[in-house]
Amino acid sequence: MSSLDTTIAEVLDRAESGSMNETNTRVLLIEPVLDALGWDTRDLESVTREYKVYDGSFLDYALMIGGKPTLFVEAKALGKNLTDSKWVAQAINYANNEGVTWCALTDGLRYQVYKTNEPVDMSQKLLFEVDIAETSADDEDLSVMRLSLLSRESIMRGDLDALGVRLFDDARVRDTLERLFTAPPSRFVRLVRDMLPEAERRLSPSKIQESLQRVGRSFLRADAPTIETARPVPAEPKAEKPRRGRTYTYERHFGDKPQVIVDLYRQLHERITGLGEDIERVYRAQYVGYRIGKKVMCSVIPQKRRLRLVLPLDPNRYSHHPLTRDISEVGHWGVGNTEATLESEDQMEQVITWIREAAELTRS
Repeated sequence: MSSLDTTIAEVLDRAESGSMNETNTRVLLIEPVLDALGWDTRDLESVTREYKVYDGSFLDYALMIGGKPTLFVEAKALGKNLTDSKWVAQAINYANNEGVTWCALTDGLRYQVYKTNEPVDMSQKLLFEVDIAETSADDEDLSVMRLSLLSRESIMRGDLDALGVRLFDDARVRDTLERLFTAPPSRFVRLVRDMLPEAERRLSPSKIQESLQRVGRSFLRADAPTIETARPVPAEPKAEKPRRGRTYTYERHFGDKPQVIVDLYRQLHERITGLGEDIERVYRAQYVGYRIGKKVMCSVIPQKRRLRLVLPLDPNRYSHHPLTRDISEVGHWGVGNTEATLESEDQMEQVITWIREAAELTRS
């Protein structure tokens, strides 16, 4: 069996030949990857093609462990639009109705992985997306790592389940904590009052509520380990009203993004706002801006596989790094001429260093 990175290179070579129908896409692009991931496509106990589902339809691939399907893969011809809501719903419903937690929709180059049993809208069930055609030398390891989560070994180990639980469950906990602090319900206020030292119970419910809101705001800006697991960043922050009377929202930018990107942004937001009380978030049509006073010191452009950051830094000093590039001669959204890419938590510290420098420059 070929290694995954070798197989990816071979698949990319085949894909360069041009368009393919769905059958050729399966045989030439998808099945080699499944084999490299440890799913023996010649073994019926490992892979079942044309798996019959609840309504009599047939799913392209059911990946089996112990005689039971654990991952469904629905194939489309190379180049087809995988964001078509009809196909997304079809793949998710097939899996959900069969009690299969995970499904992937792919055209041989792009893989969209969904956690089917999440009680959210279809687009928000997307855990991550990999496009091996966009993989460069700098992010090849990340693409291989994410695709490897679909391997037989990884699924048997529970790696994919663990990632899904962490991202989806933590998001719900964060949202709940945010609501508790920003709009404290009366029973929560009473609980806090009852847990205060007896001498402090003179505080009125309104005073406790105001205090909770202040404490909540400080949590949003904190960088302390005590709240790292909760990360109570709002799931749907209040909309900002930009120029020309239009309103842009968090949902506009992150409503259709994979959960790994949503989680990465939540961490980034926490780190940016932790750089100073003078930093404010604003929503624009094409990006999320962080400004000091009236000057934007960081523009975040969310994409399905990464966050792109535009910074007001001298590209001659910063664009030599593999994560950055000079965009001074390129049309772009955001404020600044240096672009940085953030795809994983491992890159966070380096990116925050640049954002901190941009903040200091903006304040000067």
